[in-house]
Amino acid sequence: MLEKPRNDGDALSSCPQDFLPVDLAQELLRHKSPTPARGAIFAQTQGWLQTLGFSCKLHRLGSGDETTDNLYARIGSNKPVLAFCGHLDTVPEGEELLWSSPPYDGLIKDGLLVGRGSVDMKSSVAAFIAATRRFLALDDKLSGSIVFLLTGDEEGRATFGTRALLEVLRDEEKDFDACLTGEPTCAERLGDRIKIGRRGSLSLRIEARGKAGHSAYPQYACNAAHILLALLNDLTNIALDKLATSEDSSHAAFEPSNLQVSGFSTDSFVSNMLPGKAEAVISIRYNTKHDEDSLLTLLEEKSRRFESEGSQITIERLSGARAFYRQPERFVALVSEAICEITGIDPQLSTEGGTSDSRFIHHLCPTLDFGPVGRQMHAIDESILVSELEMLSDIYHAILLRFFSDKD
Repeated sequence: MLEKPRNDGDALSSCPQDFLPVDLAQELLRHKSPTPARGAIFAQTQGWLQTLGFSCKLHRLGSGDETTDNLYARIGSNKPVLAFCGHLDTVPEGEELLWSSPPYDGLIKDGLLVGRGSVDMKSSVAAFIAATRRFLALDDKLSGSIVFLLTGDEEGRATFGTRALLEVLRDEEKDFDACLTGEPTCAERLGDRIKIGRRGSLSLRIEARGKAGHSAYPQYACNAAHILLALLNDLTNIALDKLATSEDSSHAAFEPSNLQVSGFSTDSFVSNMLPGKAEAVISIRYNTKHDEDSLLTLLEEKSRRFESEGSQITIERLSGARAFYRQPERFVALVSEAICEITGIDPQLSTEGGTSDSRFIHHLCPTLDFGPVGRQMHAIDESILVSELEMLSDIYHAILLRFFSDKD
């Protein structure tokens, strides 16, 4: 057992001889890799893939403290090409004292592999590498190609991760026929959900400026908090989808779009002073009836109704991700068949939840998300059942077998 997690620049441990998914996952968990991730965890993963015969290229993208490692690995030169997309960065561990065991020790307790990133999504990366090794051992004459796209920037702004890596690869081979992203997708049992689309997300900061004054004489002030609260009340009561003009029928596969307030503050925290400035952070989760431009236009039009001669409202975009949807196709059926073979479950095709890096790939090829049960992701004592991890690798192996023998 390691006495401390490995950080950037630490020496690598030896490659697990049998490439068992649990062994690989434990090794990945013992790297502390909060977003943006770089360094030793990528070098180790690259070493494993090179041992399996992959040609690898590491791309460090970005600048300053936001630089991120991204690994592109490929074995084979022919079609069809199956790409596996994943990330090695994690959210921070939070308050370490609340964990029942150190978050970077990769311990197994009562059948659970515990550690930050065990669900989201180092176990999926480990399971796919283990499945690939098992698949390649069956026949060293691969009939097509397998690609890995591994980033260290999924949990952050996703600026220098998969999206940037695909830009770098524009002049290289990028002839994917299908892509599988290993994000946690299942709700209650492994195999119960496949994600074939994702809602878009838009985070905004809204600032209202008025005029500060004494709370006993509001007639001489312009209370910025009241202006902003009135606007937020209006926005949170909008039925966003009823105002959309898009004719994209795929929105029916999604939950209704919604707007949530996630933060609110003013420049005054004393009872007898009215604030001259108030700001809020809002999050919009939207379906394919919308895009960022249409939502921003709607919010700007709404905000103008709450401005007056003595007040002003500004809206700033913080981050966003486009909604996407793929009609069920042969690849979805193939993955569903593999899941059913291993688990006995016929998976539900879903678009619920947050975003994933599939949003950067879906326009290139059939793309879907499938990974572990997601209830423990980002939690204190994040963990995955060892049996679930082993079964996940079995499913990925079954997908590989079907993909490279499929004649449809």
